[in-house]
Amino acid sequence: MRTFQILCLIFCLALFNCNSKEESKEIIETAIISKKPNQYIAVLGIAQDAGYPHINCENDCCKSFYDSEESEKFVSSLGLVDLNEKKKYIFDATPDFTEQTQELKTNHLDNGSIIDGVFLTHAHIGHYTGLMYFGREAYG
Repeated sequence: MRTFQILCLIFCLALFNCNSKEESKEIIETAIISKKPNQYIAVLGIAQDAGYPHINCENDCCKSFYDSEESEKFVSSLGLVDLNEKKKYIFDATPDFTEQTQELKTNHLDNGSIIDGVFLTHAHIGHYTGLMYFGREAYG
């Protein structure tokens, strides 16, 4: 909370001072970079829960994916990383659960566990399908 208050103060000072907009922007960016948060949200996917591209899609956006002009997009999910407690959580166990947990481990926090908890936002199939990866056949 203290960090948030300091960042708000720096933002207000930078916003209402007499410096140019470019100098104000540099002050804000420096303040944000200098204090890395200990808890944060990581975006692990942005696609609708049926995946991307959708099955039988012939639209331009799908064609650009099939032509390798556009990268793969994972199903919408968020990761919650707590560096203080050395824990990581995921919102929704999507069909892309394997890749999304690997993203958390590789780029955010490798604490020796796959995930410390799963929050299910609602009971649509694309939001809980990834729970199957906790089964004996996959996880052992």
